[in-house]
Amino acid sequence: MPRVSIYTIAKKVGVSPATVSRALNHPEQVSPETRTRILRAMEEHEFIPSMLPKRNDTVGIVYEWREGIFLNYYFSRLLNGISAELQKFNYNMLFFTRDHFASPQEWRTFLHQHHVGGVMVITPPRDDPKIRPLLALGKDVVVLGSRVEEDVHFVDCENIQSTRVALQYLFDLGHRRIGFIGGDLTQVDHAERFNAYQTFLKERGLFQEEYVAITSDIAAFVSGQGGFEGAVKLLNLPSPPTAIFVASGNCLLGVLRGLETIGKRVPEDVSLVCFDDLEEIVPGITSIRQPIERMGRVAAEIIVRQTLKRNGNLGLERKILPCQFIPRNSVKSLVGGGR
Repeated sequence: MPRVSIYTIAKKVGVSPATVSRALNHPEQVSPETRTRILRAMEEHEFIPSMLPKRNDTVGIVYEWREGIFLNYYFSRLLNGISAELQKFNYNMLFFTRDHFASPQEWRTFLHQHHVGGVMVITPPRDDPKIRPLLALGKDVVVLGSRVEEDVHFVDCENIQSTRVALQYLFDLGHRRIGFIGGDLTQVDHAERFNAYQTFLKERGLFQEEYVAITSDIAAFVSGQGGFEGAVKLLNLPSPPTAIFVASGNCLLGVLRGLETIGKRVPEDVSLVCFDDLEEIVPGITSIRQPIERMGRVAAEIIVRQTLKRNGNLGLERKILPCQFIPRNSVKSLVGGGR
């Protein structure tokens, strides 16, 4: 059977190929009668047109696959922000994992074939060889929730000062034995939070290695098992911390389960501060709120600007967005009392 194309349909109906194209992509520009004849001819010839867009209005979303990733609080909030901005311009999203291709040319070919105008790389680890071929694409790439040395755009939140604000809050309320529960230090954000924690306590002569519980197993970190084990470990010390800085919302539910298992209450037995605001899930926890959805929107804005080139030759955009510290009921004051 000869290959059926848009030219076959045009000849059958007695119109130009451009008219067939308009009937498919801009039906308001073609009379209803003509469009009906075109659709009928397509059905007779079993012709299925390519649904790929004719302009670069697709954005690639590159992520690391993990079980339940699309249910993850952070990831889902990022996608909310991204999609809210992209839909203003009728842009599509195409999802694929970081190890999809091994060379810049393979990436370029794939992105061109799928009309991808820009790519967002979600929270890549530091020095990850999987994404180097992708980062070689330069200004077509936005790294989201992390930072890299390559000449690409990035959007991230501020970690160091945000962590210090939370620790100062605990310090001002009389806490001197402050624990740390976190994980996945291959991520720039998590490493910065841990470094800020160490620096703050060492400046005051308060740092103790035994008060640190970091999970190197990424699956355990994401599932909360690392938080569970960290809470049990720290609260079973002979002189346990009076407060714990939970460095990620991934750990928080596990930490709370661990405390419940060993019969410890918040804030009566231990105070908690979390770097992530999960108020909708776990009310009452003093938190550092990341502007997650805004980060997604800003990253999408960069992609759209690069695609449309509205401002001519655009330079690299590197944005660090501030976080918000929100005191709630999970911290007990030790001023004047102590324990």
